[in-house]
Amino acid sequence: MKDGIKRGNLFMLKKIWYIISIVTILFCTSLLHAQIEDYVLQYGDSLLIVVTGKTNFSYADVISPQGTIPIKIPWDSPPETFGTVSILRIVDLSIKEANGLVAEAFKKYLINIEVSVNIIQFADKVYIKGEVVWPGPYDFVLNKKLNYYIIEMAAGPTSKGDLSKVHILKKDGRVINPDSETRIEGGDTIIVPAKRQWQWYVIPAVVVGAVVTVLLIAR
Repeated sequence: MKDGIKRGNLFMLKKIWYIISIVTILFCTSLLHAQIEDYVLQYGDSLLIVVTGKTNFSYADVISPQGTIPIKIPWDSPPETFGTVSILRIVDLSIKEANGLVAEAFKKYLINIEVSVNIIQFADKVYIKGEVVWPGPYDFVLNKKLNYYIIEMAAGPTSKGDLSKVHILKKDGRVINPDSETRIEGGDTIIVPAKRQWQWYVIPAVVVGAVVTVLLIAR
């Protein structure tokens, strides 16, 4: 009897844990999806266009230097051949905005379809320079913060690195002073400067300069 109760309780705990796990996974997935939908498309991003419904096909393409992608539909024969029917500018739009625009473009040529725009690869790099162990370009990762790139990617500052003086050079030329919670964007350059150090000759030079100044004034 007691063994049966124990097995029943264990089964109930497993069931509750399973439900909690599923809810957590769904919440995290929906949150990530919302964050990706808000991502602003940039030159060179690789996209997968998927059309489903009465007509089903997909193709990958890259946002051109002009900020555009082609709208393609398959020819009747052979089926794997696509023809470009229009060119659409989508750079600087969020994925959600681009999805709506691309869907409208396809619905001029096809009926009863659903369209999704998916990002395959981010174009931009993040550049880390200065006093870090491994400086260089790194792949941009959506929603990562400053410490991710400095600590995890570049293996942290060198003994000379001054994390309190880190600054970020943006693609548009702006320079910002971040904190550890600052989100990094594609194309950012993170610069870790060296600590300011007094050289051995600086103090004697200052003293000599002061003495000479006093003597000149006294004369």
